[in-house]
Amino acid sequence: MKYVSRVLWFVVKNLFIIGLVIAVIVMAFSVAMDITNSYVLTTDGMKKRAEVVLQQEDSTELPKFFTTEFIEQDSLLNSGLYKNFKISDFDYEVNVEHLWAWPWSDSAEATISERATVRGEMNKDAMTQEQIDAGEKISPPTWEGGRYKVTLLRVDGKWKLDKLELIELLPEDESGSYIPQKP
Repeated sequence: MKYVSRVLWFVVKNLFIIGLVIAVIVMAFSVAMDITNSYVLTTDGMKKRAEVVLQQEDSTELPKFFTTEFIEQDSLLNSGLYKNFKISDFDYEVNVEHLWAWPWSDSAEATISERATVRGEMNKDAMTQEQIDAGEKISPPTWEGGRYKVTLLRVDGKWKLDKLELIELLPEDESGSYIPQKP
């Protein structure tokens, strides 16, 4: 009887350890999958947002990346800041500095920094006659780079960007480098 109980205890103990190891592996895989999906969504979504704002592109792809509330409330998307400009080129960079998503949670948070260099000029139909006669070339407004706290939500099993809160502005200096500044 003592032999049977020792064997039974050995089997139960090892099954428990194996189950625990499998649970840790599944949890790690789930966390890695959520973080990877969130990372790709954040970088691709922010780049698409910049393209829509700067090039007045069709915004029908934005709901793949952003919640409806975000799209309706985003001041940059709805400002029309660059609508009177012909953007010839832009360099956009977004860096995910920190990102975490628990597999059992329907929200995740990230810290990102973004910056863009915009080149172009104002459309002639948006200029005054004096500006046209003087041959002025009016550059587009500078993109305000910044560090943001991003909140992502899981909507119908897919991650979407829901909130973008400014942490600090990252203005350019003369050399083109960005200097952190609190808002």
